[in-house]
Amino acid sequence: MADAIRMIMEGAGWARLMARGLAVMLAAPVWLALCATSASAATTGTITEFAVPTESSLPAGIAAGPDGSMWFTEAVGNKIGRITTAGAITEFAIPTADSHPVGIAAGPDGSMWFTEFKGNKIGRITTAGAITEFAIPEFAGPNESSLPVEIAAGPDGNMWFTEALGNKIGRITTGGAITEFAVPTESSVPLGIVAGPDGNVWFTEHIGNNIGRITTGGAITEFAVPTETSLPLEIAAGPDGNMWFTEALGNKIGRITVVPVADLSIALMGSPNPVVSGNQLIYTLTATNGGGETASEVKLEDQLPDSAVLKSLHTTQGACTRTTTTKPETKGGLMSCNLGSLEGGKSATITIAVTATKPGIVNAKAVVTASNVTSDTDDEAPATTTVLGD
Repeated sequence: MADAIRMIMEGAGWARLMARGLAVMLAAPVWLALCATSASAATTGTITEFAVPTESSLPAGIAAGPDGSMWFTEAVGNKIGRITTAGAITEFAIPTADSHPVGIAAGPDGSMWFTEFKGNKIGRITTAGAITEFAIPEFAGPNESSLPVEIAAGPDGNMWFTEALGNKIGRITTGGAITEFAVPTESSVPLGIVAGPDGNVWFTEHIGNNIGRITTGGAITEFAVPTETSLPLEIAAGPDGNMWFTEALGNKIGRITVVPVADLSIALMGSPNPVVSGNQLIYTLTATNGGGETASEVKLEDQLPDSAVLKSLHTTQGACTRTTTTKPETKGGLMSCNLGSLEGGKSATITIAVTATKPGIVNAKAVVTASNVTSDTDDEAPATTTVLGD
């Protein structure tokens, strides 16, 4: 088995068998053993088979379409197939020769989207059969393809796919714009991919032996599978709100609990408002992690009004510094705070006391960031205060 995997990683196996071929290869000994020990199996359903018109087409992926039909890829036949629930099959040839389509999924635009394993493209086919291809950025490798394998609709209205040899997760808009995100573990061979119940996309790292999670903003977190060299293959969202995956070599089914990612927000308030010129104005900044995971390397910045004279500063965690180019240097400035880690459900508060020195409207603005959090609109907060004449 190790030799077979080594052959695949060196490229020969990938070029000929494709990613799904690996699953067939791994499953073959088990299937043969079952056939040898059991002549029949009890069933409660009836299986009906429908021959694909193209001989030896190697049908691979299959998915339900928005038209009430099933759509499938023909890896060797180089076609996309459509089969009605009555069994009528129609085939559509892919423009790129020898593209080896593998994964297929329904998109939010009413079309089917598929990967071209050797063609290094993502394809879109309408329910009428019109195919459009989108090239993945050139991959400098021995096969001249990033080897896109699986594809799935994301929670953000885009399609997401795995690049087995490129070692990336790709995102493609329904307009065809592609963005790639590198998987942290080198040569991890990402394969299965699916949207999770937490608003993120989850994937397997076949050789990296990890389960990966990527936010719609592109932040990747990896979770190691306990069994070494388990070869995680496919992944799916379960009815219990968790993610479930197969371990091809580990001969196990894995479950990974879904914990909401870290989600920061910032609140900024100036009090009293209004304030009389020459009196004290208190800015209260509260950074909150509303997610389940710990936010790492949390940083907060607050731009003080140029007319405000700093009197004191207190933070419940971390440390803050102030820089200014204002003359005199006692006025205004940028407060920068390193808060460290912020656990899910926790908050950190910074209290800044200033003296308001100029009547009128004064503005302050605070921003919070973290190394493992994708920024969004609630990571910034303004504060407008009215300063009255004395």
